[in-house]
Amino acid sequence: MDFSRQIYCQWSLLSKDKTPVRASCGFEILPTEIFNPQAKFDYLLVFAGLMPAALMAPPETRDYLQRMHAQGTPLVGIDTGVMLLAQLGLLDARECAMHFHHKTDLEENFPAVRPVLDQPFIDLGDVITCPGGARALDLILHLIGKHCGKARAQKAIRQLMIDPKHISNTSAHMPYANLTDCGDWRVEKAVALMEGHVSTPLQVSELAGLMGISTRNLTRAFHEQAGESPAVVFRNIRLASSHWLLLNTNRSIAQIAYECGFADSAHFNRWFHKTYSLPPNEFRQSRKRLGQIDS
Repeated sequence: MDFSRQIYCQWSLLSKDKTPVRASCGFEILPTEIFNPQAKFDYLLVFAGLMPAALMAPPETRDYLQRMHAQGTPLVGIDTGVMLLAQLGLLDARECAMHFHHKTDLEENFPAVRPVLDQPFIDLGDVITCPGGARALDLILHLIGKHCGKARAQKAIRQLMIDPKHISNTSAHMPYANLTDCGDWRVEKAVALMEGHVSTPLQVSELAGLMGISTRNLTRAFHEQAGESPAVVFRNIRLASSHWLLLNTNRSIAQIAYECGFADSAHFNRWFHKTYSLPPNEFRQSRKRLGQIDS
């Protein structure tokens, strides 16, 4: 049997004390070590929780990260951990791989940092950044291959039942990526809100209200930057999400329609057919025949 245990790699969960660490989902994890400046690590992975709590790390945490960085230990920011590294000044005038949902927060708080949205990770040597989610797998497999060899990285892929074609060549599924960096804060913020409300669509008036601007103002900004109305952009974002779900999950058409914010399957089928030239079920079956989806 292939027992799961620490053989070629070891890891610890660090904190300022042994108090259980509560994740944003409510799950608590007990730290295995407390901060020790004398400890030797190949990397320190930084997780920071939800915003704005990510920018409220205890002084002990910030001091420890700065000291370890000064000693030459690479720091790895995962998701909002990137925000904490930016707060420490480690990303000034540098690029970082950032989750699109936090791009606006990063630019508002740390304008000297250059966010990159289409990379699974960026390795600057002393600092590595990763947007989190499935992209963390790209990073971990990269580090395993770098330190333990490609054979062990390939074994990790097999053990995790990951399709190799999805590793290091698949960026986050996000249409209208150009709008997230178009220079108009109204459009950038609205697209981020749309991406966060795929299953619970907001009216254009609600989007504008959340941003503190008028519906007319927001609509004019979208026509200038996208050549389309906010409603059309939002619908296409939700359709693109359904496209991804059809390719990568076995969920029913009705469930996908619901998760992508469509009132019913008939409404979803009509718009999907109009956009992709095939009804959702025929689209899925055609991709199975082409081998793009596992049967």
